[in-house]
Amino acid sequence: MKRPCKLKTPEELGLNTSPTVPSDTGDVSVPVNILSPEHFTKEYTGFIAQDVQKVFPDLVSRDSDGKLAIDYLGLIPVLVEAIKEQQAEIEALKKQVTQ
Repeated sequence: MKRPCKLKTPEELGLNTSPTVPSDTGDVSVPVNILSPEHFTKEYTGFIAQDVQKVFPDLVSRDSDGKLAIDYLGLIPVLVEAIKEQQAEIEALKKQVTQ
């Protein structure tokens, strides 16, 4: 996991923020991004896709531009199971300490 960071804006990613599509009445601008501007000022915390890919390759996908994305919903059962295992270890250590 890395420190909280902000999302890159479409401009920072080199995306055209207002492509045009032809229509009967002329070209119409269509926004590329449906996120509001405040989404780009908030800080987010997450995992580094390359790190997750080393351990759980099935939970990381690559888009047509080569960018990696993590299936965060797929991580939930993995994390819950890890917590259960850790709790079992804690309980076993508590028993050793009290005996």
